[in-house]
Amino acid sequence: MPDPRALEGPPSEARADRAGVGAAGGPVRKPDAFSRSGRERPSALWGTFPLTELVIVVAVAIMVLGFARGRDDGAIAIGAGLALCVLAVAELTAREHFAGFRAHTLLLAFLPTAVVQGALYLLVGRSWTGPVALAGDTVVFFALAGALRRAFRGANDRRGRRLT
Repeated sequence: MPDPRALEGPPSEARADRAGVGAAGGPVRKPDAFSRSGRERPSALWGTFPLTELVIVVAVAIMVLGFARGRDDGAIAIGAGLALCVLAVAELTAREHFAGFRAHTLLLAFLPTAVVQGALYLLVGRSWTGPVALAGDTVVFFALAGALRRAFRGANDRRGRRLT
C-alpha cells in the first residue's frame, strides 16, 4: 500500500518523475534500453548505417532458407547464416564492451573458446572430447573472461565512470 503522506499536497518532483512528467509538466526523458544512463551506443566504423543489424537479418533469412531446403541440401546455408550471425553479434558486443558501454564478458569469452574447441576437435579428432577438452576449455574461458573484465573496467575508468 502506498504511503498516504506521498499523496498529500502538491506533487513532488519524485512523484512527477514516477508519473512520467517533469516538475514543469513536460515529459521526462527516460533512457531507453539501449542507452544506459542516457548515453548513446558507441558508433561503428561505418557510421550510422545499420550494417550489423542488416547482416543479422540476412543471416537469419539464409538460415531459414537452409532449414526449408532440408538437412542435406540446406546444411551449407545454415552454417553460412550461423557464421554471419555470429560475426555480426561478435562485432556489436565487442564494440560495446571495449567502449565501456555494456559488459559482454561471458559472450566474448565464450566465442573464442568455442572456436578453439572446434579447431582442436578438427585437428586432433575424437580424442579431444570429454574431461580433457572440458578442462582445456575451462582454462581458456576463464583466462579470457578475466582479461575481458579488466578491459571493460579500464574502458569505464577512461570514461570517468565505474560500472560493475
